[in-house]
Amino acid sequence: MLNDQDFSTLAGAATARLFSAMVRTAQETEPADRLDSFMSRNRDLLADLQICLRVGPEESKLDPDVSFSVAHRYCDHALGEYVHDAVALTVERGLSDLRPVFSDLDTDAATAIDRWLEVHGKDTHTLAWLTEQTTQLLVADATGNSDVHRE
Repeated sequence: MLNDQDFSTLAGAATARLFSAMVRTAQETEPADRLDSFMSRNRDLLADLQICLRVGPEESKLDPDVSFSVAHRYCDHALGEYVHDAVALTVERGLSDLRPVFSDLDTDAATAIDRWLEVHGKDTHTLAWLTEQTTQLLVADATGNSDVHRE
């Protein structure tokens, strides 16, 4: 069993991994050409992720007979200025990819990320930290070098 600090570290790393995938997808589908528009979109991505994780299937705008998924929920509630469909599929895939990390714990990836964002999401430095982690993860992914990502 993880202590609270270890769980927070794991949830923060999972949040950074998911957020980096979201940023990459948003940038690939609709490139931001200025730093201010890039950071604005990152704020939108973070806000939309928080909304998606907190809204349950019963609050979805979907027909109750339609199979419910994270991607549907994301598209239902996303408000930011980017291509929602592509990012929604990235969120769904990212949470699925993170599932094994949390398989031996009392929670799942979505709940862990939601809890971490509940604690840290309002901090002024959280978006800057996530953006920094995104940069490091994208470089590590592009070079195949896991040593690039350090805290």
